[in-house]
Amino acid sequence: MHRRTHNRHSPPNAMLNYFWQKIPAFQGATQPKPITPYDPNVFHPAATCRARIQDNLDLGLAVEFKAVSSLTDKPVKITMTGPHMLAKVAYDEHYGDIAKMMSDLGKLLRYNFQILVDAGCKHIQIDEPLFTMAEDAEVRAAVDTINMAIKGLPADVHTSTHVCQGNYAVGKEYDAQIGHRYFDSGRYKADLVCKTARIVKYKWLGPEQTIITSPAASTTCRAASSPASCAR
Repeated sequence: MHRRTHNRHSPPNAMLNYFWQKIPAFQGATQPKPITPYDPNVFHPAATCRARIQDNLDLGLAVEFKAVSSLTDKPVKITMTGPHMLAKVAYDEHYGDIAKMMSDLGKLLRYNFQILVDAGCKHIQIDEPLFTMAEDAEVRAAVDTINMAIKGLPADVHTSTHVCQGNYAVGKEYDAQIGHRYFDSGRYKADLVCKTARIVKYKWLGPEQTIITSPAASTTCRAASSPASCAR
C-alpha cells in the first residue's frame, strides 16, 4: 500500500489505505489510477479488489471512538470513508460493476456502524470526496448504498455525509510530503445527495459541502478526524 498507513487522516491516500488494509478483498500493492479527466497527471495510488467484500469485518471504528472518548467529555464524531470513494479509486478485478462493489461495502459499513452505535457513538460522518466527478447514475447508486448503511440506526444517532469538490492526490508537483489538492469542475449533485435518508439540513462550506442527515445536529463534537472535518 501507499505510504502513511499509520494515520488515516494524512493526505494523499491514508483515508483509503487505512480501510483497504482491513478488508482482505483488497490485495496487492497500489497502482496509479487517474482520478480526473481534466489532468491526466493527477492520480490516486489504487488498491485492487480481487474477491467479494465480506460484510462482517470489524474496521476498528469503535476502538477509535473509545480512545477519543477517554480523552474528552465532549461528544465524539467518528468519520468513515464512504462506499463510493472506497470503490471508485480501487481497481476492480472481481465485481465488474461499481454499484455491486459499493453495495457490499455498504453492508460492511452497516455492520460497523451498528458496532459503533453499540459502543455509545451518536455522531457518524461518511466522507465522499468524489461525487462531483462521478456520473449521476453512480452517485444515485452511492446514495442508495449510504441509505442502506444507515438504515435502522437509532433516531438519536446523527449521521452526516461530507462531499468535497476535490481531494488529495498525487501528481507531477507532488513533493513527497503532502501531495496536492485538486479541484474537479463537475457539478455538485445536491439534488441526488439530498435523497440521503433522514435529511434535515444542507450546509454549504465554500469549496466543500456537508449534507446533514438527521435531527441531532446541534451538539458540538470532538471528531476523530482531521481539523477540516471536525468543524462541521
